[in-house]
Amino acid sequence: MNWQQLQVNLYGDHNGGTKWGEAGRVRTLREGLFSDFGDNISDIVALRKLDRNAADYDTEKKKIKKRLQCHTTAALLSTRQKETPEKDRIIKKTGLTQIDIDHVEAQGFDIDELKRFIFSFPFTCFVSVSCSGDGIFAIMAIAEPDKLAAYTEHVHNILIKNGIKVDTGKGKNYSDLRYVSYDANWLERDEVDPLRIRHFRHKIGQYRAIDTKPKQTNFNGNHGALIQSQIKNIAGAQIGHRWHTVQSAAYTLGGRVWRGLDAHEGLSALLQAIENNTAFTGDHDKYKECARVCFEAGKANPMPDKI
Repeated sequence: MNWQQLQVNLYGDHNGGTKWGEAGRVRTLREGLFSDFGDNISDIVALRKLDRNAADYDTEKKKIKKRLQCHTTAALLSTRQKETPEKDRIIKKTGLTQIDIDHVEAQGFDIDELKRFIFSFPFTCFVSVSCSGDGIFAIMAIAEPDKLAAYTEHVHNILIKNGIKVDTGKGKNYSDLRYVSYDANWLERDEVDPLRIRHFRHKIGQYRAIDTKPKQTNFNGNHGALIQSQIKNIAGAQIGHRWHTVQSAAYTLGGRVWRGLDAHEGLSALLQAIENNTAFTGDHDKYKECARVCFEAGKANPMPDKI
């Protein structure tokens, strides 16, 4: 799926497409993400320079954000008028959704590390710092554009299960907007494999972690050696790569339980490896929970002899 040439709406501000704003322009997502922010770069810089501890921070932030352009992500629309039902606003659906994670460092995460973690999913098209500078957003491809709300909720709950707080109020509607932003270190891929969900579940505790299968290699049936190789990966994990390393190792071992790998031995080895690595200091519980979730996800999606 080449998502960058998909057409969306670009508006002068967050009222665009309504009776309080202008009609907007048709733009490609590439233009909206990679160039249109230039018209607001001074505002974005000013927004990021605000003192977050100041009493008037929220007021000043709102003033600046009112000047920022916004674009749609999930659809090209004819209007955003409230009087028009959303289904009647849609010209064409893009097959994309947006995920917002606010106050990343306040949640205890490193921004660059969390960006790489979100980007590790094969259906993630683009990851960037948000306009405020303290959050990140991602654009993800979904296989069934008609089920936007269900897919977005599914991803929300997976991230929440892994200890990541997301803005659950954004991304489920085709009319949802996102502010233009700039990130010198954005992450993008030209071609993506859209996320396809076979069975939707509605309780957070029932969600499986996102599939992050490692590259395929021949498996010789030696589960002890497999455990040791994954433990070695975790032992060498450094800040900036911890999430993906833990997910990949846990998913790999969980996926071999059906072929005889001892579940208790495999999971215990993972948790001990996390405990022993000083790179996880202060975050042990968070990453252990991630390992448990991904191990269970691996068990639910057995891996073939090539893993």
